[in-house]
Amino acid sequence: MLLKRAIQLSLSIVLILTLYVFYLLYFKSAKQPEKTEKNEIYKQSLTHDKKDNLIKNLEYEVILSNSRQYIIKSELSELSNDNNSSLINMQKVTASITDNENFPLIITSDIATYDDINYDTSFKKNVVIKYSNNLIFADNLDLNFKENMIKVYGNVFFNGEQLSMRTDNIKINMLSKKIDVYMSEEQNNVEIITKENVKY
Repeated sequence: MLLKRAIQLSLSIVLILTLYVFYLLYFKSAKQPEKTEKNEIYKQSLTHDKKDNLIKNLEYEVILSNSRQYIIKSELSELSNDNNSSLINMQKVTASITDNENFPLIITSDIATYDDINYDTSFKKNVVIKYSNNLIFADNLDLNFKENMIKVYGNVFFNGEQLSMRTDNIKINMLSKKIDVYMSEEQNNVEIITKENVKY
């Protein structure tokens, strides 16, 4: 009888240990968010460079809803000294937003401020946006992922295949692709220049 209990107890312990190892291998690792190798490098850089908070060649890759993707890269980045801040100041920035049809919208700028919690980004100085064969030049661009809006403002110049345009503001809905073009002051007009040799 005592031998029978000892065998049952040892089998129970082996079964519990097996289930625990199985849980650790398959379920616990599945619950942790996937980290790209670049995010691992970023975290290592953070631990080594806390004294100056500068990181070279930082990259974030974010999978958004509706099969969209947002990637932002910078040659040099600086973390805020405030531990509660989620803002990262970036220099020489390139970003891309890929929609569900895999058409990328490429953004470049001299500087940007990226929020690593909600992914909102403000691009400033020499902003260039490229989509298909269209280019937009501006002073500023704000990405707001909660509202799915892109706002381009400050000396905006659009150069497309059929026309060019000067305006103060362009708003783009990232989901519906609806575009609003408007001036900051109502008495001013948007300037549209049609290109020669364009067939309608």
